[in-house]
Amino acid sequence: IHCDIASFVVTTSAATSIALLVTEAVTNAIKYAYPDSGCGNIVIKLERTGETATLTVSDFGVGLPDDFDPIKAQASSPGIRLIRTLSASVGSEAEFLAMKGTRVVVANIRGSIS
Repeated sequence: IHCDIASFVVTTSAATSIALLVTEAVTNAIKYAYPDSGCGNIVIKLERTGETATLTVSDFGVGLPDDFDPIKAQASSPGIRLIRTLSASVGSEAEFLAMKGTRVVVANIRGSIS
């Protein structure tokens, strides 16, 4: 697991949501990205842009199925539902991208001096 985390201040509530979101995304990558070998790279990145930040959790494994639809998957996958709920709690919406693996992106996280 490789981390590239920018300094960014958020409320305690937002920090808890972000921590749970990262935990769920990394757990999914460990479970599903590398089914044959069980090991591979996972990258956690938090990029700051002014008063907002973007969180990205990426793996380089098998990727999402061609017919993956996060809205439909939310109904049957507690993990997808959790990621979407936690993203909403920090004022964002999770994107699930298939790009040489899987990438979960949560953009426009608002910072705080609280």
